[in-house]
Order: sequence, then structure tokens, then C-alpha cells
Amino acid sequence: MKNGYSTRMSALVEVARLYYEAGMNQDDIAKKMGISRSYVSKLLFEAKSSGIVQISIHNPALTESEQERIIREHYHLRKVIVADSKVEDNSANVVAKRAADWLNEIVKNNDIIATGWGRTLYLLSKNLQKRDDLSGIKTVSLFGQQSVMRQNVYVTEGLTLMTNAFGATSYLLPAPVFLSSAKVKKAFLAEKSIATTMDLIQQANIAVFTIGSPKRSSFLDQPNGLNEQEISELLAKGAVADICLHILGRDGKLVDRKLDDRLVSIPLDELCKKDYRIAVVSGRYKMEAVYTVLEGGYINVLITDFDIAKELVERIRRKELS
Repeated sequence: MKNGYSTRMSALVEVARLYYEAGMNQDDIAKKMGISRSYVSKLLFEAKSSGIVQISIHNPALTESEQERIIREHYHLRKVIVADSKVEDNSANVVAKRAADWLNEIVKNNDIIATGWGRTLYLLSKNLQKRDDLSGIKTVSLFGQQSVMRQNVYVTEGLTLMTNAFGATSYLLPAPVFLSSAKVKKAFLAEKSIATTMDLIQQANIAVFTIGSPKRSSFLDQPNGLNEQEISELLAKGAVADICLHILGRDGKLVDRKLDDRLVSIPLDELCKKDYRIAVVSGRYKMEAVYTVLEGGYINVLITDFDIAKELVERIRRKELS
């Protein structure tokens, strides 16, 4: 009996070793051991069910890198994803793909997703999987739209693609980026159709947006916005970042309150109440903007590229040593 058990165990181990370690197929194993292919299959099944073979699946996307851990812990974030791309890859698309994959993991029935516009958000939405298992999802614009475009900023395309991917109901905010005065803005937002959308923005539990640099932002010179000289003056005041179109200085505070009072966007205090405040950003030139937004505590999820993450880690380490 002992000999029989020992022989059987040896056969199980040998078949498993040849199949899982040596990479042989079942036909080759059968020939090598002088047994039938069906018996090889039976032994492999027994090897798994008896615990001789234990299979675990390693998903690299769920493994936190040292870079990600340092940034997450320092800024008390829910999640950090650093997308490492090859030289030939488009960094923005790689970051957007990682963001789409992660958003796909966390979204659930009846979520309300508020999203911005721009190339980054368009690429994210383009990479989303089509989901037929979700219900009750709503998508809504985070802020007003550009009415004059010198380049394609995908004002509605990203929202449309996200809506289609999640089988959602979409709510567009048909408003310009800036209105002529705070008084006009107040009256405009009181309109029933606009108020409905603004209420939904407030109810949203997920906000997805990018972080911009005012030096390269395309929305400031919109109608009722700023002229070239005023933009220069804004930069001279220390404007280094825009988040949901709000312009921030190095201290993480609004640079121009009067300008912000005319902006049609989710208020910053409302943004900070969201369960997920997801910033998807790539491009080394945005480093200062990302740093400012993190220092201000406006986001709790960062999905970015290797260059930005590397610089963030270096700054964190210098800060800890000082």
C-alpha cells in the first residue's frame, strides 16, 4: 500500500513538473512516461485538486511600486498609479489606458461620474471597456465648454465615449467657460436645466479630470475670459496650475478670486467632497502643476507618468531630509 501510494505520488509530481515547469504538452508527456494522454490529463487534474500544484495569478496592475507607495503615503492618497512607458510609446495614451483600466475596476451600479474634457480625458474614455453588467450609471460634465477652439480639446467626445462604455445617462453642461460677471453667472446657474446638471455634479461620487499648466492652457482667452496682457499678469501673480479650470498659485490657493467667480465649474470645496478625485496627467511640463495640486490636497487618486512620479519622489525625499 505504501509502495502504491509512493508510486502514485511520484507520478503526480512528475507529470506536474513536466507540464508546469518543463512546458511539455500532454501528448509529449504521455510518450515520455509510456501512458495514455487521457491518463496524463487525469493526473494533472488530481495534482491540482490534491494541492501538489497550486496556481496563483499575479496581476502587475495590483502590485504597488516603491514610487507609488512613497507618493501615496506622503500625500495620504487612496491610490497612485505610475504608468511606465517605452520610448516609442505615447506617454499620454499609456497613462490614459492605465486610468481607464482602473476606473473600470472601481465603477459600480448607480455611480455618478463627473468628468472634464480635453485630450487626456478623451484618450481615457477611448480606452474604456464596453460594459453590459452595469446599471443606473450617470455621467456629467464637470465644467463649462470652450466656445472658441484653436485646437481640438474634445469638449464632448470624451463624455460621449464614457457614456456609451458604461451604458450611462449623460448630462451635458451647456455653458461657456466664463460668464461676464458673478451676477450673470448666478442667474444663469439658476435656470432649471442648468441647475439640474449642477445638482448632479454635486451628487457625483467620482470626479475624473486632468491637471493643467496656465502657461499652456487653451481656455483662458475664451469669450469673457482674459486677453493676452491679462494672461501675462495672471502668470506674473504666480499662477502655476489649473484644476477643473480653477487657477492656483504655488501656495495652492486661487490666484484671482474675481476671475474664479465668473468661472462655470465645480467649486473646489465641492470637488474635495468626492469619494474619488482622480487626476490623470502626463507630460514633464506639468510637474509644477501636479506638485501644487498635491500640496493643496485637492486629489486623492493620481495616475501619471514615470517622469512626473520620479520628480515627485525626489522632492518628497528632499523635504524629509530638510
